[in-house]
Amino acid sequence: KANQLSLDRVVAIKLVDVYNNNVNNRSTEVMYKEARIVASFNHPNIVSAIDVGIQDGFIYLAMEFIDGPDLKQIFKEQGIFSEEECVEIGLRMGEALEYLDLFKCVHRDIKPGNILIDKNNHIKLIDLGLALNLESVEGQSQSSKGVGTPNYISPEQAKGRLDIDIRSDIYALGATLYFLSTGKNVFRGKDAREILLKHVRDIPENPSLLNKELSAEFSQIILDSLEKLPEKRPNPKDFVKRLADLKNKINVLPEAPKKISRLRHKLPHARSGNNGRNGARSKRVSRR
Repeated sequence: KANQLSLDRVVAIKLVDVYNNNVNNRSTEVMYKEARIVASFNHPNIVSAIDVGIQDGFIYLAMEFIDGPDLKQIFKEQGIFSEEECVEIGLRMGEALEYLDLFKCVHRDIKPGNILIDKNNHIKLIDLGLALNLESVEGQSQSSKGVGTPNYISPEQAKGRLDIDIRSDIYALGATLYFLSTGKNVFRGKDAREILLKHVRDIPENPSLLNKELSAEFSQIILDSLEKLPEKRPNPKDFVKRLADLKNKINVLPEAPKKISRLRHKLPHARSGNNGRNGARSKRVSRR
């Protein structure tokens, strides 16, 4: 969390310490190129970048500071989300993934903690620090370990593969909606290794068995997103269309009792667009 002196506004800054992480010149160039790609994104459901550069051994990416809770925080406060709320979240994140796919980028860490609700009730995807530009890994097929969060990671990421596409993010988004709508992760285990193996081998339980209020249509969208093979999962465009069709059906159903949507619920603490932690100290940082 920092203050941009030129416009006197609070921003979030991500830093990569090039020197102390023993990053070679070629890797620095690739990372800087990818940071510039992230900085070029312009979508209402993706945190906006302000500036990118290299200074004093750091690659930095300055972004808007999001004043609002993430979905993980809201879940802890209020429990599972309604199907209507999950459809809205899925729609906005699906549109964000559709946009990322235009740049041939994969987020690689879609999860409740990386989806925020700002003070204007906008749903924002943050933490593109793991975002993978597919062109930069052309010719590579595997890394030494999987990248992502075990509870939401796709089978191909769990195997450590780099030759992935946006359908890995669709899997993670499906796992996110599964958790928000049922209160349970797709797979549970005693440790991360066991969970990763289940993502690769096991078939998920139908979410409607865990939450009887979920429709068969919504549950099927989630299950299709959690297919083991990427080619069996919907692409972002199809994913958005199916959720949009479901939202239209929900809107014509008899009106339910009024309640305050948890998507408008505001917690006293805030999160930053750089996935910072609560209590981060603000620094005076000039924009070069």
